[in-house]
Amino acid sequence: THATSLEGWDSTIELHSHHGRSENRSNIIPHSVPFVNPFLKKTFDKFIFFNLLPIFVIYGTIYMTIFTGKDFTMKKQRHTLSYLLTPDYLFDTFDQVTPDFLESLGIRALLIDIDNTLAPYEQAEPDERIKAWFDDLAYFGIRAALISNNHPPRVEQFNRTLGLPAYADCGKPKSKMLLVAMKEMGVFPTETAGLGDQLLTDTLAVHRLDMISIIVPPIKDKTTPFFKCKRWLEKPFLRRYHKLHDND
Repeated sequence: THATSLEGWDSTIELHSHHGRSENRSNIIPHSVPFVNPFLKKTFDKFIFFNLLPIFVIYGTIYMTIFTGKDFTMKKQRHTLSYLLTPDYLFDTFDQVTPDFLESLGIRALLIDIDNTLAPYEQAEPDERIKAWFDDLAYFGIRAALISNNHPPRVEQFNRTLGLPAYADCGKPKSKMLLVAMKEMGVFPTETAGLGDQLLTDTLAVHRLDMISIIVPPIKDKTTPFFKCKRWLEKPFLRRYHKLHDND
């Protein structure tokens, strides 16, 4: 028999029965119960469910794919993970994506990421090279919109001289804002492509809508552990792309 000491708790209560005898019953009653604000608890639960849980599911599925060699299916979209995270085309720079190339695919509109796709994070405004590329797209009738996970001040400042449809805080890999942008531009997913630098955000968001994903290497990648982990998780899908396109 092991004895357990419980400081701050009443472990024995003497109760009188209807026969007048006293009984010892082992019980545990705290002196005080901490108050939990119901609103804060509900908010925390929502945060876990809608933010952390999807991240664990996606990263966990990627981890299982890498280390088991099996290809898992996202039931909601009914796409395999390999499809969702493998880009359709890779280019060295954004301006290698020419109007001729897009027209050959039947593409009339391009949804474009900003940071590390067009410019590094610290570049506040587009340079002449970026402006010339957008002018070229417009000349050939290719519509363009900026789709960024960054915040409004960054997106608005970058877009000031471009004057494009621009959307901040898009939350990619969610696809909601991609649909909003296409609706406002009057185009369909079948005639729209996405251009970005990350498979886990840009390619995933685009492929959830069965659109064409075009990826360029990051111009100046972040070196935080979080970004290093993301880039490490991308490697199997980049290898898959090269394996599929070795003879192209």
